[in-house]
Amino acid sequence: MKIKILLAIPQLTGGGAERVVSVWANELSERRYETYVLAFSKSEDEYYINPKVQVNYVVTTLKEYLSMSYIERIWAIRKCLKRIRPNYIISFLPAMQVWIMLASIGLNCKRIETIRINPWRISVTNKVQRMLWMMCYHCSYKIILQASDQKPFFSKADQEKCVVIPNPISDLYIKSYREALDEQPTTFIAVGRIDPQKNYEMMIDAFAKVCENHPELSLRIFGRGSDDYVAEINKHIARRHMESNIILMGRSPHMENEYQKSNIYLMTSDYEGLPNALMEGMVSQLICISTNCKTGPKDLIDDGVNGYLIPVGDANELTKTIEYVMEMDPHERQKVANAARNKILNYCSQKKSINSLCDLIK
Repeated sequence: MKIKILLAIPQLTGGGAERVVSVWANELSERRYETYVLAFSKSEDEYYINPKVQVNYVVTTLKEYLSMSYIERIWAIRKCLKRIRPNYIISFLPAMQVWIMLASIGLNCKRIETIRINPWRISVTNKVQRMLWMMCYHCSYKIILQASDQKPFFSKADQEKCVVIPNPISDLYIKSYREALDEQPTTFIAVGRIDPQKNYEMMIDAFAKVCENHPELSLRIFGRGSDDYVAEINKHIARRHMESNIILMGRSPHMENEYQKSNIYLMTSDYEGLPNALMEGMVSQLICISTNCKTGPKDLIDDGVNGYLIPVGDANELTKTIEYVMEMDPHERQKVANAARNKILNYCSQKKSINSLCDLIK
């Protein structure tokens, strides 16, 4: 009899967690597991799901879901679980994890919980909700981490259940990459939502300092954010007189092409989960400079070998590192870029990711 696996997530459109669900579900179905996906409601622009995967929704629309009481949600989810009868449930994101835990009480299935963010920065502040969220992990079968430095967040007992499975890199970026960097790098790129977490002010300050001696440099920042905060970042760019050098590009539907136009990738986050954009920059064969923030960058970048790590919030160190990279011998710079791509191909491949997952559900 086939092993039944259910992947549960609030929706199938959006960010990295949703993409991982689509990749894992599609790969599991190809490996002859009986695979299901459960979401709260149907969304527009959902990630592609193989027809072999049975996609289920608690209700038809988000409006309908939000109108339900807590008890109604639990019973609706439990009804889905009793109909599917999965052997394993892999849950993503706090909103779904808590409901799955409550709805699966007494059912014969093993829950595998995932961490998709920096756990110290979880947005669940309500004491009861936070207690329930932590309980999800404490009474789970296994815990899937994105990065090794997420493990200390958990108790010693729960750490025994932790397994690190990095996000699988999309084939889109594997197939589309820059084979050779320009002999003299002038084009920089940053990717991520326009949010205080990303500390773009620090990036702008450091880049402005470098531009004092290199006015030909350009930095394109891709991502969306609240109108108010985007306006604040544009004001900061203006204060540093960088309007001709630094441009907020908004969101691009073809980021694989944008990486190809660039030489150096910058990330100045104060914290992360496992940064997909950093993985994309590395596999696109760019020189990547990132803050050594919790969590994720140090699992991807071996400092000085396939990229560069700097202290969180240190604009001076970012300036020095950019200048160091620009002054490198072109062959040495290309060597670092090649090593970046090879690291992601080996560490974050879809095959390795799904093999690690299958080891948990034998």
